[in-house]
Amino acid sequence: MFTKKNISFIIITALVLVSRTYHVSSNPPSLNWDEVSHGYNAYSILQTGNDEWGQKLPLLFKAFGENKLPGYIYLLLPFIHTLGLTSLAVRLPSIIAGILLVLFTYLLAKEIFIGSRFRNYISLLSAGLVVLEPWTMFISRAAFEANLALFFHTAGAYFLLRGLKVTNNWIISAMFFGLSIWTYNSERGFIPLFLILFFYIYRKKVLKKAIENKISVTCTILVGLIFFLPLIPEINSGEMFVRLKQQGHLGAESVESIGDYGFLQYAYIGGAVIKKMFQHFSVGFLLTGIVAQNHLVFPVYGLIYYLDYIFLYFGLFYLFMHYKSKQYSWLIIGWIILAVIPSSLTNDSPHMMRATTMLPILLMTVAYGVVEVSHQLNLIKISSSQKKVSTGIIKYTIYYFLFVIAMVASHVVTPRQMLFITAFLLATVVYLSRNSSKLVNIINLHGLTSNFKTGYLVGFLYLAITTSLSASYMYTYFMIYPKCCSQNWQYPYKQVADYVKQNYDSYDKFIISTEYGSPHEFILFYLGWDPEKYQNNKDLFAYKDKDQIGWLTIERFDKFYFLEISGIPKKEKLKLHDGSQIDMENSLVFVSISERSRANIDWKKWKLVDNIRLKSGEIAFEIYKLRSQ
Repeated sequence: MFTKKNISFIIITALVLVSRTYHVSSNPPSLNWDEVSHGYNAYSILQTGNDEWGQKLPLLFKAFGENKLPGYIYLLLPFIHTLGLTSLAVRLPSIIAGILLVLFTYLLAKEIFIGSRFRNYISLLSAGLVVLEPWTMFISRAAFEANLALFFHTAGAYFLLRGLKVTNNWIISAMFFGLSIWTYNSERGFIPLFLILFFYIYRKKVLKKAIENKISVTCTILVGLIFFLPLIPEINSGEMFVRLKQQGHLGAESVESIGDYGFLQYAYIGGAVIKKMFQHFSVGFLLTGIVAQNHLVFPVYGLIYYLDYIFLYFGLFYLFMHYKSKQYSWLIIGWIILAVIPSSLTNDSPHMMRATTMLPILLMTVAYGVVEVSHQLNLIKISSSQKKVSTGIIKYTIYYFLFVIAMVASHVVTPRQMLFITAFLLATVVYLSRNSSKLVNIINLHGLTSNFKTGYLVGFLYLAITTSLSASYMYTYFMIYPKCCSQNWQYPYKQVADYVKQNYDSYDKFIISTEYGSPHEFILFYLGWDPEKYQNNKDLFAYKDKDQIGWLTIERFDKFYFLEISGIPKKEKLKLHDGSQIDMENSLVFVSISERSRANIDWKKWKLVDNIRLKSGEIAFEIYKLRSQ
């Protein structure tokens, strides 16, 4: 028998499966440089037991010099082994994690709100929001370490709370938290803080369970040590902090900008961190898409919808109101505050990936706000004499709402304008409910009778508007985003790799512009380059970038040269970073449009062979060779 709860589960499951898997190999339009790096390093481990730099089964992958954590790469091994070096294989762990995140969000919400009579509504709505929100949908369709770590820490939090009933769950929790800290750097700062918060809030229950079940607690500690002890060499060597030095307030650039003034220096850094913590809750970060990784987000949309932003603050308000009577209030508020600390330690904060530690608790707060507002409005008393419905008002309200949905779906109005429309509708509902009380029995359009309450209308409007905005986002994401934003995913390098593969034996050298990032990894991935051959290549040359701490730039290997093409001397020779020169005979040069316009090159001596285009049809690279060839 189908209940309302079962139907909700079926709808949520169908939506998450479709939204996470539809055309996932081709949208996003290409693997980005981190994705191909994950894939090729996993492939290298499978073939040689070493990463691309020849290190045996490393716990830190040097990659581009940023020391990638091993979680995602090692999890890729069975997928690469089964499916080969393909986009689907690289993205599949993240897709699965994104789907399971919906389930564990539901389970976690049921554990957190265990004392609330609206527990089921909050849990279902929280799971639904994980499916529909731009932030969670976006990161679940690409090979983002942050998304995999998000699933791990959500599952870890669920089993941690379950452990208050059955302590064996703490062993599973320790495993998930351990996997999380070896998958994404932000988790290394967040997980210890979260555990301290949890043990403080539930200290009495934890102590009681620990005394009663010493074996389970001992096993939990041992599992935790298995994941923690390998961190000690990283901490002692300083390798653990390489990424923080590259991006953080403790990095060279930040310190040099204020000088060495002892206490004042730390006060400055502390003030900057607090400022960035608040920025994580700003309109600019959550709603407008102005984020550190702005190139990955479609500019019309933010990370959550405008209506969610309103109910987020309603949710926080009610949590603060109930902090004395509801234990979960402290857990949720504390989680949200602690979650933004690791991200706030970096220069380019707020950052949509590093801030994923806020998920899914942020969306649970939104769901809690929706349910609480609906409940409070339902408490408004309406006399029997006021329960006569004006069918005309009801019909015009629905017609107007459907008109708004149509306008958003057809991109006549933006989500920002939708916010004002929504505010107007909500204000109208509240005004009529408090004054004329004509908005009753809204679903009574066919002569049905029911004791309608205003809160139901608010809940209905929220679900309908959020669903319509999500439909608009999905249309934009699947139909428009691949064409307008393919350059943000280094799509031209995929095309370059395909072109090189077809012409490899026809030329002695391939000179490829670095305009869109680090092209060498795309050549390795899409050509399926033999890892052993690459690791032992005598022509392999890399150097550290002076502008970025520890960042490695591959300049050449085999017959490939990766350069910023600012000019080619009259003798047709290019100077390399180590001082050597190469002649341009029998070479193919990939030059970006912007480089061609500013490069000091005598184009009369060069012949345009072909070009590489973006999904939008714009030219990304022009391909040249000497006219004498």
